[in-house]
Amino acid sequence: MTHAAPTRFQHNRPISHTPHDLLRTAQHYVEAGLSIIPVGVNGNYAKQPHYEALKKTDHCYWDDGRRKWVATWMAFRERLPTQSELHDWFITHGAQGMAMVTGEISGLVALDFDKGAGVKAMHRLGIEPHVRSASGGYHAYVRHPGWPVATTNSNSKQSLPAGVDVRGDGGLVVLPPTVTDVGRYERLSTKKLVNRLAIPEVVELAGQTYRLRELLGLERAPEVTQDEPRVAARAPIFSDPSQEDAERVRVDYLVLVERALSLTGSRGRNDAGFWLACQLRDNGFALSEALEVGPYWLSLLPMTNTKGEREAYVLAHFEASVRSAFRRVPVGRGSTPWVKGFGR
Repeated sequence: MTHAAPTRFQHNRPISHTPHDLLRTAQHYVEAGLSIIPVGVNGNYAKQPHYEALKKTDHCYWDDGRRKWVATWMAFRERLPTQSELHDWFITHGAQGMAMVTGEISGLVALDFDKGAGVKAMHRLGIEPHVRSASGGYHAYVRHPGWPVATTNSNSKQSLPAGVDVRGDGGLVVLPPTVTDVGRYERLSTKKLVNRLAIPEVVELAGQTYRLRELLGLERAPEVTQDEPRVAARAPIFSDPSQEDAERVRVDYLVLVERALSLTGSRGRNDAGFWLACQLRDNGFALSEALEVGPYWLSLLPMTNTKGEREAYVLAHFEASVRSAFRRVPVGRGSTPWVKGFGR
């Protein structure tokens, strides 16, 4: 079987791409509904999230164990990047590669066939890939089925065929026109997505039989068990500092909680919780008071993330956000007290 040939589109040109070329391509991806993050292209950082670009755009949290700010791209599992974020990543901070956050947020699952055994499996399955990777493997895209699909690889999940990985919800797959020190990612001419029902239910590969569609998470929705409802919690009552110090007047924390709750649908519970923690800090609440808000905040939250999937968010998550927010904030990491009616 012959593979789809590379197109003459700019993705496979063997030239370096200017920051503005990368920005325009990233913008096109986002306009098409894909969630994009910047990635590194050299050495140990190749294909990894571009930690500096993410940290410099405030996508980070304080790690108590390592005693430093750590980059995170978790927000982009729940929302698309803004035009401002794309500009900062590729123009201001010079990121040279990009990756798609796979899963429901982008509407795609990526099948990753490594060079060698993986490519042989792709031949056997008759799958037409969409991207040739820098290492000589291939990526093929399947429309997300609408239920959670795990990100797994054949090294961590022995039941998968050798060289076959699946990038489902919360996964990453590098996109053209990224060029790493190993090679470049090329967009191929295949346009039609792989039909999940065309993937065999049972197939023999390298002398072993696999229930492939099920192993890839594309057979059927997993069984769902009902969670226990959130435990109700009473809103704490704090003394008014203005009674003790006329210069210390702070916003009612319930206003901040209400605002944070309104952010959960678009930004997710983690981001909204961290926003609330920062606002409690910036509005003059003590660390102990912010921690006391936690049980009440948790009682108001939905059990699911922005994609409607059950995902744990417990008191420890909010408390970690609070402790992170109340540590010394490096220059440029602070936030401005929110004023009702204006927002941030």
